[in-house]
Amino acid sequence: KELMKEFASLDSKISLCYDIWSDYWQSCSYMGTTCDWIDSAWNIQKRLLAYRCFNDPHIVQNISHLMIILEEHGLTSKFFSISFDNASANTCSIDELIRLCQSLIGGKFFHIRCTCHIFSLCVQNGLKSLELYIRSIRSAIHYLWTHNQVMKQWGKFCKINGLRPKLFARDVPTHWNSTYKLLLSTFEYKDYYVIFWTNYSIV
Repeated sequence: KELMKEFASLDSKISLCYDIWSDYWQSCSYMGTTCDWIDSAWNIQKRLLAYRCFNDPHIVQNISHLMIILEEHGLTSKFFSISFDNASANTCSIDELIRLCQSLIGGKFFHIRCTCHIFSLCVQNGLKSLELYIRSIRSAIHYLWTHNQVMKQWGKFCKINGLRPKLFARDVPTHWNSTYKLLLSTFEYKDYYVIFWTNYSIV
């Protein structure tokens, strides 16, 4: 209520950051919305507006959830720009959002494309040329993370060989640097890991 009261008296515009991501294990989606603005004392403010879970598929209709949040906070005519990734569903919704929110300057600066998402697209495209070399590592680490029995075997193997049991980084396609972190975390253990999969795995 205090935040809504502050928005009601706000003379400046706000900028939004909006994202939807899917949990394929739980068959649901999550949505996070934050906002930034400069207050009357010229201080930058940032708040989390919403964090919600829903069962709708990750498609353009989910932008309706954003409109509900804006209406709840009285911000439909008070925000200047929105930053979200370059997914086609998001891009297709821009014109509709510009119309509904009466954006400034004809919406010229309305859509701020997510730099991290652009990095991720570039890196994932580049990694395709290395797929032959890293596929087996990705598969092995993924199997380790998703099978408790194998995880226990790995812990026992490390203790027998005087190693500190280590959980390796997970390779997440939407995180542009996760493959690097995966390879870096496994490098020290690479010789032992080959022995483990040769003699101890239940695969």
